[in-house]
Amino acid sequence: MICLVTEQLKFSEVPDNVTLQLGSTERIVCRADGKSRPVVRWFRDGRTVLPEHVSQMADGSLYFSVVESGDAGIYRCVATNEQGTINASVRVDVVG
Repeated sequence: MICLVTEQLKFSEVPDNVTLQLGSTERIVCRADGKSRPVVRWFRDGRTVLPEHVSQMADGSLYFSVVESGDAGIYRCVATNEQGTINASVRVDVVG
């Protein structure tokens, strides 16, 4: 009898709701693991187009070079591989 164990697609680091300081540099981390390396994408308002000062890093984190008041909102981290898709939402508030 052969028993094959396959690592399930899951988040290894899930983003929490955050409050960012206006004008600061910030990073929101979202990491996933699975049988094959998942592709992580960020969405805001259902779109992958992010403002110029916000970029997605190779490790799946979301990087704000300078936080602006318009950055407040709901962001969604989506991880996908051949096992399927998982997602997590994070609320971003901006103060300052």
